[in-house]
Amino acid sequence: MAWFFYLVCSIGMGFWLLSWPVRKRKAGHLLLNAGRTWHNKMLFWIGIAEIAVAAVITWVSVVTLTDLPNISSAIAPAFTKISFWWMVALFIVSVGLNKLELRENGLCFLYTAIPWRRMTSYTWETSYPDILTIRVQPRLLLLPRLMRIRIPAAHRHEIDRIVQTYIARSGIGSRTL
Repeated sequence: MAWFFYLVCSIGMGFWLLSWPVRKRKAGHLLLNAGRTWHNKMLFWIGIAEIAVAAVITWVSVVTLTDLPNISSAIAPAFTKISFWWMVALFIVSVGLNKLELRENGLCFLYTAIPWRRMTSYTWETSYPDILTIRVQPRLLLLPRLMRIRIPAAHRHEIDRIVQTYIARSGIGSRTL
């Protein structure tokens, strides 16, 4: 039954990646491309490590399959497991290569387009001035209400200018959110 989990997750991640151009287009015209953030760079390297994990799982699965007397019944579960791990690697690398973009209808970050109307306030962290904290109205109750993004220093003032036209600025420090 684990193969069903692998299949559903692989389809979900594939759909999320393939639907990105449509979701990004809905976010409107590009106002600022801030490039890859610290989060993106870390996810990229995690994705590279995940490629190694997927390769090892592929190797182990193929070796295991060749040792089975009835290989035909094990091919589909092994294939879904291998596909899942390669899809996880592709997903993480893709998110790592994604860029922070401010668009006319919202913010695009980590393959997610967040409309300005869902952002209620923002502030710059007092102890870490390169961290932008945004309070978001989550779509689901269990999702986080705060987003913290480490902003490249070269784009801080431009991002602040754009963000303040769409979101109310909160008081000093993230404690006031």
